[in-house]
Amino acid sequence: MDIGCHLPTQGPLATREAVLTFCREAESRNVASLWVSDHVKGEFYALDDLGFAPKPVQKPHPPISVGGDSPGAFRRVVALGDGWHATSKTPPDLEKSLGALRAIADAAGRPMASIELSVRVGLKQPDLRESKQAIVDQLAGDKRLGLTHVALDFRRDTLVEMLDALDLVATEIRPAVDRA
Repeated sequence: MDIGCHLPTQGPLATREAVLTFCREAESRNVASLWVSDHVKGEFYALDDLGFAPKPVQKPHPPISVGGDSPGAFRRVVALGDGWHATSKTPPDLEKSLGALRAIADAAGRPMASIELSVRVGLKQPDLRESKQAIVDQLAGDKRLGLTHVALDFRRDTLVEMLDALDLVATEIRPAVDRA
């Protein structure tokens, strides 16, 4: 199971420090969220008897991927995350960001191999078939950089168009990337 969430970092009730404190407390208690316990209490929150079920099978919790492309985001990846999730980056941009993440991981003594790498790629081209080789080249470049997961966004206006895009990805693009 992969789950993404966005914690607010603005507003009177969700200051950046409060969010980071929540994350630090959760990490220090080996509690990622209600995935682990129905009772979680910290300096800024108290959650009791919420009855979140079923609990995930991963222990102590599902992997947590942290997004963002700033030094602060990379520090959170290294300190709190199981992985880093990039959004809409070309392989050269991704390589630059990976260098920055690697430097922070090295400084903290965390091996880069312990950080799962993923990226979201928007397939906005009107005709994916015409862009197929460019998509394969981009995804193969991501693969060479060590990314193991890709979230492809190929939303279209109709179900027929989405199914056509999914079929192209499954039958032509993915096998070409696997061979790369």
